[in-house]
Amino acid sequence: MSTNREKLEILMKSRLSVRDIQTLCDVGSVKAQRMAKDFREWFRDEYPDAADLGIPTGLFVKHFGIQESRIVKYAEIEKNG
Repeated sequence: MSTNREKLEILMKSRLSVRDIQTLCDVGSVKAQRMAKDFREWFRDEYPDAADLGIPTGLFVKHFGIQESRIVKYAEIEKNG
């Protein structure tokens, strides 16, 4: 299981890799690849004119309902605790 500090570092990136998704969502490689594929399909449907430049972190976080504030809070606790 990944630490919240690792997840916070990933949230600061502009684009995500499958490995980043694995860490951010605490899932295996197969699930992370499926999530990336699902996101890319949604992204192409939602933004048909956009260039495929990878997986934008902000949109991925919103699409999958990841709570950034919770990660930030617990990363701070890990840092100070």
